[in-house]
Amino acid sequence: MLSIQEKSNEECTVLKHGTDVFHKALELVKKGETRFHVEGFEDIAYDLVYTENMQLFSRQMYTLIMQITKGHLLYAPFLDYDEEDTDNICLEFFSQFNRMEIPTIDEYCIAAARLALRYTDMEIWSADERIKWFIEDNDRVHITEALPAESGSDTLRITENPMDFGYAKRDWSKLCSTAAFQNLFFWQAISRGKNVKYMQVAIFETEGIGGIISSMSIASNLAGLKGWEAYLKPGCTRYPERIIAKYFNIPSRPEDATEENTAFVDYIPYLYMTWLRFQYPANYDVGILNDRFRAELEEYTEAVFRGRKVLGVLARGTDYVTSKMGPESVHARAKDMVPLMREWIEKDGYEKIFLATEDSDILDKMREEFPGMVIAVAQERHRVSDLRKQKAKMIYELEKKLHTGQEYEDALEDTTVNYFYALYMLSKCDSFMCSGNCNGFYVAKAFKEGAYEREYMFTPGIRKK
Repeated sequence: MLSIQEKSNEECTVLKHGTDVFHKALELVKKGETRFHVEGFEDIAYDLVYTENMQLFSRQMYTLIMQITKGHLLYAPFLDYDEEDTDNICLEFFSQFNRMEIPTIDEYCIAAARLALRYTDMEIWSADERIKWFIEDNDRVHITEALPAESGSDTLRITENPMDFGYAKRDWSKLCSTAAFQNLFFWQAISRGKNVKYMQVAIFETEGIGGIISSMSIASNLAGLKGWEAYLKPGCTRYPERIIAKYFNIPSRPEDATEENTAFVDYIPYLYMTWLRFQYPANYDVGILNDRFRAELEEYTEAVFRGRKVLGVLARGTDYVTSKMGPESVHARAKDMVPLMREWIEKDGYEKIFLATEDSDILDKMREEFPGMVIAVAQERHRVSDLRKQKAKMIYELEKKLHTGQEYEDALEDTTVNYFYALYMLSKCDSFMCSGNCNGFYVAKAFKEGAYEREYMFTPGIRKK
């Protein structure tokens, strides 16, 4: 991003002020320059200073983000973009707002304001009178000494705080300029000016199979808006392609996909953190499962449940405790779930509890609290102490420490199959309770034919409005 600063005494390239001054500066950024003097506008001179978008975060926050995402970027660099290419600008983003507020201008604020003035009826208020350097006189641009302390949901407040990126609070009315810009220009970041037919999506290695299914469903929905077909990038996940193909109907790379006809989503946050992504959530059902695998799941579930009334419980522990990946990863403990489970059992008369958990401690606790009632799939389980002993934050890290080579691949396949046995069985339960926000909750609901009698997800880490 290019910020607008007072002219310095530093020796650097001189650019002429104009509507294309940001693009001229970015062409030189590609060659390694980061500061530019700008002249030729009345008696005003100023500097443009480039900062790579991820470096806008504090060093501590940048390090934490890189750890969580395993090096994946949240923001595209946007060294090339075209305000005239409206087919690849998400102007729909503006549809929720009547007003824009800009405390301090920068390159991205100016681009957003120009688009808003050209394609919407939004009123723009700025506490930075320099906005007039870059935008011609317009009755809808207002200069004010101070903006309101709080703004309504119909106002887009563009801030300087890189932590205002919308995703965490699902609120896109208060965004840093980089997040606002990415919500508008993300299509261009991935299509790169090509005539696109396919969209290749890379998923985090940390993502489980449930997350892969959800992410690919979202990606397919978004790609469909452009008339594209989405597919999973070969080899990007920790799951061998043969395992994915054996059990799931997830699109793989088409034979005619090329560099020239494919948009590359190298970093899923480019799509995943946008407002548009939440307008088209994941929508899949049991059809995502291979027919043979689905038949095996159905046969097993009928044999175990035998027509009894069952309460389904999904309780995550282990890496949801050790990873500390933010408030949404915090889950209710077993002891916190027990009172509500007892209440439902007393009211509805459930004969069995089907417990889906990868945590041995949770399984032990539930069997202790509900002797003779708990059914669970036989699988390899771990304890929080196991991860800490092996200095692993995630289960997949622990599994890599415990298994190698073909043994690891076999263990991964076994874990994946058991996981979907559990999720499928949860979808066949009469009621469903989950310890917190996780992909398993949404997969089980997607597989459910009809509605649960009761359904509840604990949200201990999510702040209520």
